[in-house]
Amino acid sequence: MYYNTRTLRASRAKKKMIYLTMEQKREVMSQCKETGLVLLEYYLSKAGTPNFEYTDEKSAIALGWDISKVSRVRRILEKEDLYKRELFSSKSGNGSTVFTIAERYIKG
Repeated sequence: MYYNTRTLRASRAKKKMIYLTMEQKREVMSQCKETGLVLLEYYLSKAGTPNFEYTDEKSAIALGWDISKVSRVRRILEKEDLYKRELFSSKSGNGSTVFTIAERYIKG
């Protein structure tokens, strides 16, 4: 029997809970309405998932919304600086994507 110890250790690691206080939720709702808060909390719930791609398609399936609705709400979050997607690439052709979610609310 073979055990992948790295995977086993990762699965045992405690996931840090990231959540917003009620005051922060009210602030988000005043800026982005309730749908913005729902999408933002979905994004925050996936923050500890390794290599998770925050696509509109995945979000639409998970929330039971249309892709166009997720796209519209995501753009509102981007406008309010609550969600940011940055693409990086190197000369060797390797690339990566960094997602920043609710940076002003999350403390180190």
